Amino acid sequence: MYKPLTGKTNVSGSKLYIAAFLSKGAVDGSILSKLCLEATALIEQSGFNVDMWVCDGDSWNRVMWNKMGLKNLFAYQRPSKTQV
Repeated sequence: MYKPLTGKTNVSGSKLYIAAFLSKGAVDGSILSKLCLEATALIEQSGFNVDMWVCDGDSWNRVMWNKMGLKNLFAYQRPSKTQV
């Protein structure tokens, strides 16, 4: 999927996203990491900037991040007056 976020399709000033929705067992995490890196390289060669990747915590996504040497660790403190 390739669609503009702001309605503009020109390279200067537009925000675009590319997305892939995979079902369980569709691709191994090691192959997914190669696909994402290749897609990023091709998009940036076309003159666009890739700011982020977004995914959920499914097993093939976790394998992808591990293959790339990335970890999902961050410190978060909830304000004391916040009710959940």
